[in-house]
Amino acid sequence: MKKLQILIVGLIAVLALGATTMAVAKKGKQSVKTTIDVSYKKGSSTDPYDPFANAKFEADVNSKKSKCVKDRKVVVKTKNGEKVGSDLTNSKGEATIKASGFGKGKYTATVKKETYNKVICKEADANVNVN
Repeated sequence: MKKLQILIVGLIAVLALGATTMAVAKKGKQSVKTTIDVSYKKGSSTDPYDPFANAKFEADVNSKKSKCVKDRKVVVKTKNGEKVGSDLTNSKGEATIKASGFGKGKYTATVKKETYNKVICKEADANVNVN
């Protein structure tokens, strides 16, 4: 009798999980991979007190879906979480983040997950070491 009750409860759980999966599938949302490449450009500065005055990060967001490339916010932070800056990508997925005053160190560039109608653009990040 006890085994029958466990079997029935297990069967109900499996059916409920299947129904939930079907409901999500009906919504038709597509999850799309996003990648980001980032580089650091020191620039040129004649200011001896701020040799990084014209520094910048150049980011390139890539995805199979153009919706996941355009108008994505790229945020650059230091290893300690201090925000360097942010920028929205253009139609090609390119963004430029000013980094005046930021030099040697480790940085992370991030784009957060975004949902556009039935397309879910995944989060991506990339690390940059500036020597």
